[in-house]
Amino acid sequence: EGGRPPLTHRETAYPTYMLDLMVLCWCQQPRDRPSASQIVSIASAPEFTHLYDIVSLNHAADVTATVTAPLPLTEEMGTGGEVWLACGNSRADQLVVSGRACVQ
Repeated sequence: EGGRPPLTHRETAYPTYMLDLMVLCWCQQPRDRPSASQIVSIASAPEFTHLYDIVSLNHAADVTATVTAPLPLTEEMGTGGEVWLACGNSRADQLVVSGRACVQ
């Protein structure tokens, strides 16, 4: 009772900002957990909603839109998908994302 569920291998592939927030919310002492307004503030931060900690693009243009699609991968690579990024410099980047890697 009072234990926290273990994270699956798939869940550990989530962006670290999300995992860090989960860990904060799971603090043993209620006084150490963030309030609802603090959670909103954390989740509203630009770095929380972006892939800053996952991939670095080869150029400095802002991403203006994204499209994702599931992608059949080999059993070794696990599940994954494609992420298409429309950038402000009239460029589109394609990322192939698996549970183990992200390739531009």
